[in-house]
Amino acid sequence: MHAVILLQALPKTKNQWQQDFENARFISILSDGSTDKSVQEQEIVYVRYVDASGHVCTKLADIVALDHGHSQDIKAGISKGLETVRMTEEVISNKLIGIDTDGASVNMGSKSGAVKLIIDNVKTYKGNACQNYITVVHCVAHNLELAVCDAKKDCAYLKRFEEVLKGSFPFYYYPLKKRRELFEIANNLDQQLKHFGGIQQIRWVASQNRALKALLDNLEITCIHLEGIAHKSDENGAKAKGYLNELKTDRFLRFLNFLIDWTDLLSDLSKIFQV
Repeated sequence: MHAVILLQALPKTKNQWQQDFENARFISILSDGSTDKSVQEQEIVYVRYVDASGHVCTKLADIVALDHGHSQDIKAGISKGLETVRMTEEVISNKLIGIDTDGASVNMGSKSGAVKLIIDNVKTYKGNACQNYITVVHCVAHNLELAVCDAKKDCAYLKRFEEVLKGSFPFYYYPLKKRRELFEIANNLDQQLKHFGGIQQIRWVASQNRALKALLDNLEITCIHLEGIAHKSDENGAKAKGYLNELKTDRFLRFLNFLIDWTDLLSDLSKIFQV
């Protein structure tokens, strides 16, 4: 979303970036997959280079809609995104020294991944002195997320904990009536209601940290609201009673505070890797 706003708001700045890319002696490509609200596959393409002052810069090239999420489409999307800033394949072949993406097989596959296809294409241009020195990096921040997910597998209670978090997100995020009721309770308590966030299987720990903190900040408001509907005999009442019973346990509260402390540290580390 931030990248889309940037592309729309800074066309003149993007033109300046094009000149910087052309002047740079070497470049690296960074890309990541995404989806828009219509679940359209997209590829976000960045260029990293050293400017005339010796500063390492990372600039957005483009966001490209893909027909599919296959390696050929991703490779074509990256090339298309780079062409919007006048970085043709021939120009890239003389400047490219690094590629950074996540570890999905469509990107990193040794036989037909998008990265392999880009490097093979670069090698078709004669006189390219960089082709044997291209460094491929599996995004360090993404590697950290995978390590966090692996570490979580050894915690038996975490599965139940995340079920509550994942369930509370749609329970409160989508029904407008429930959100209005939460706001009314927050106003009566003179508190500010924080945005409820969902937690996915692999997601930046900074996002997880914000979702956990929001739940802790909203805990009193949420429990009061759940108590008001837990007595109902419908599906909402049954869910509310289940969430309420879990949220009020000592174990849940201890684990919630532990995860906030843990993801505070990991969040800072993840942000460092994303710079």
